[in-house]
Amino acid sequence: MTEDLADRMNCYVKLNVGGTLFYTTIGTLLRGNTMLNAMFSGRMEVKTDNEGWVLIDRSGKHFGTVLNYIRDDSVPLPENKRELEELLAEARYFCVEGLRQMCEDALSRLALNEDTYNRSTIIIVKCPNAAKSLLQTTRKVRFSVLSYHLDQ
Repeated sequence: MTEDLADRMNCYVKLNVGGTLFYTTIGTLLRGNTMLNAMFSGRMEVKTDNEGWVLIDRSGKHFGTVLNYIRDDSVPLPENKRELEELLAEARYFCVEGLRQMCEDALSRLALNEDTYNRSTIIIVKCPNAAKSLLQTTRKVRFSVLSYHLDQ
């Protein structure tokens, strides 16, 4: 890498993403095949304000996570479905494919867990011994005894 290119890669850029301010290097923004790479490699027009902040018309809420993914190829994801969906939208917008895939996988796992959690099974037990056995072998007890009596 030439000295000029190395200097350029280490230059800091000021980003204003929906009013939230970020500092990062050109080198970070040029990593991967993302929209940010396209913006800062000269393939797209970049708009700046009179103080030199690059203006990006998106919410800044998840941009830090997007930027950290570009830096590290990994980030902890939010556990909340809505937050994951918001982050997925940003990953799609900025064309960060690895983060997009991580979000989609996490949302699929959440959907599977919700489906399993919301699934109901009704077991009718007519015999006291069967009820006792069921109580002893069930790991997650999610049932109610509505009526229990013995005919004598």
